[in-house]
Amino acid sequence: MKRFVQKRNYFKIVYFIYLTKPNNLIMKSLLIVAVAVFALSACKKDYTCECTVDYMGITTSASQTIHDSKKKAKDACKALSTTGATCEIK
Repeated sequence: MKRFVQKRNYFKIVYFIYLTKPNNLIMKSLLIVAVAVFALSACKKDYTCECTVDYMGITTSASQTIHDSKKKAKDACKALSTTGATCEIK
């Protein structure tokens, strides 16, 4: 039984050393940062679609908030564009 306890403590020490090696800490940090960046970039956000209409020399503007990913918000904003109106994400 004493040998088993000694082996178990040995594995704990080896595991602790393995976890605290500088290369492993750097790799873990990079992995955490990569996951965080991916999670934040995949989120839906609020984008403002600003449309400007020029009709017979009179210019008016309107804006609409779109809650979606950037690509889908751009597509939705383009769909709002009609003849004489130009819309873009701000």
